[in-house]
Formats: sequence, structure tokens, C-alpha cells
Amino acid sequence: MGFNLAILGGFVLLIFVFVFAAILISHLLAPQNPEEGDKRTPYECAERPITKNWIRYNFRFYLIAILFIVFDVEIVFVYPVAVVYRKWIEANLGKVALWELFIFIVILLAALIYAWGKDDLAYVKSIPRGED
Repeated sequence: MGFNLAILGGFVLLIFVFVFAAILISHLLAPQNPEEGDKRTPYECAERPITKNWIRYNFRFYLIAILFIVFDVEIVFVYPVAVVYRKWIEANLGKVALWELFIFIVILLAALIYAWGKDDLAYVKSIPRGED
């Protein structure tokens, strides 16, 4: 046990030595021109920037991104079930697992329908105007 920890400690020490050596060599060999003209400007495909680098995104972008992540994480939870489903069938747990998976997907589908019904999936949402 102690020998295995010594090997692990040696590898960790070796990692730190390599990282420190890479940073030191980079610092010694890299040119030092911190105040050069274009060096502090944001990179925009080798062209000079035409706008400020702080812009405001439509907040709907974040909502759609969060919904994408939620439904993407759904696959993370469904994949292990698909991997072991055949073993569960052999153990007579297949129907239970299938119903649990079905309920899980129905709940997420209901959330998607709710978000779609509230028009939260539209990137550009029209603002209702009152009658004059």
C-alpha cells in the first residue's frame, strides 16, 4: 500500500515539475512586449474590432440555452437505463423500469409543452400592444 502511494506521489511530483518547467521556459523564451498597440485589443478574425466588446444578448438566448441543457441532461439519465435494460428484463424488472422511464420522459415532455405554450422557445417574441 505504501509503495503504491509512493508511486502516486512520484507521479504527482513529476506533473508539478513538468508544469513548472513549461511555465518557466515559456516565460524565459516568450517576447516581453506588454504595451504593444494591438496586443490589448480583442481578437476579431485578424481585423480591427468595429464595435465595443461588451454587447447585450437577448435574454431569450439564455432561456433557450438552459432548456437545451435540461433536455441534454435527460439523455445522461436515460442512457444508463438503456445500457442495463436487458439485465433488468432477465431479472423481471423490465416493466417497472420501462414505466419509470416513460414517466420521466412524460414529465420532461410536459415541461417542454408548457415552455412552448408560453412561447418561451421563440427567440424573438412579439410584444402585445394594447388596443388604442
